[in-house]
Amino acid sequence: MRKKIIIISVFLLILLFKPINTYAETKNPIHLSQGIYTIKDIGLMTNVNYKINNISEGKSVIMIIDSEQKIQELLRLDPNSPKYILKPLNFTDLIVIIGSATLELSYTT
Repeated sequence: MRKKIIIISVFLLILLFKPINTYAETKNPIHLSQGIYTIKDIGLMTNVNYKINNISEGKSVIMIIDSEQKIQELLRLDPNSPKYILKPLNFTDLIVIIGSATLELSYTT
C-alpha cells in the first residue's frame, strides 16, 4: 500500500511541475495564403521574432497592423524571396496577406 501511495505521489508531482505551453512554438514552418490572421489563429507566441518568405511563384504583400490600426510592418514579397525577420508580434496584432502567393512563417532561434 505504501509503494502505491509513493508512486502516485511521484506521478502527481511530475504532472504539477511539468510546464504547460498555452501557445505552440512554431518550430515547423507555417504556410499562409491570402487572408487576415490573428496571433491566436495561427498559434504564434508574442514577443518572438519570426522569419517570413515567399515560397511560391506569385507576388504577395504582408501587413502587420497593431491594435491602434497603425501599420507596424509592410513587406512586398517577390517570388521565391529571401527570408525577412519580422518584428515581435503582440496578441492584438493582425496579419494581413494580399496576393496569390504562399508565405512560409518560421521560428527564429
